[in-house]
Amino acid sequence: MLMLAVAAVLISCGQKSPAGSDDNNGKADEQTASGKTEEANLDFLKKYDGKYAYEVHLFEKKIFADRLSKLIGEDNFKTVQSWDTEMPMEYRDNIFVAEGCKPHDCGSNNYIVVYDFSEDAMYAGILTKDEAATFSENGKSSERVEKWKPFVPDFVK
Repeated sequence: MLMLAVAAVLISCGQKSPAGSDDNNGKADEQTASGKTEEANLDFLKKYDGKYAYEVHLFEKKIFADRLSKLIGEDNFKTVQSWDTEMPMEYRDNIFVAEGCKPHDCGSNNYIVVYDFSEDAMYAGILTKDEAATFSENGKSSERVEKWKPFVPDFVK
């Protein structure tokens, strides 16, 4: 009986498993700059369907921010991060999409970020000051980014 009581106390204390153990269903964790723990892969994006990037602090998620910044460059990342007009994010058919634009100037300054879980690849399109650029981690094109392109004025295609 005493052993059961001791075991119950130890379990209720919520002791962390030793480093390197697998107590999170195979998902590794990492620390963000703010000290919060987040997943070491992008599976968390699947929960963001219908939410806004600012609600979930998307651009503060270290693994997402690092991959996007590496893909589009630090200057583009800072620009996209500063634009606060956002559309609800989407997750359908194993593809995550985030879109946004510069307030009061969406026609000339907007972006799309696509993550394809099947390919483990991130894609992006950015229109700044009527100059468009697309980016791909794997050298392929994304159907969603291609669909975004027609909204870019003809003179920048």
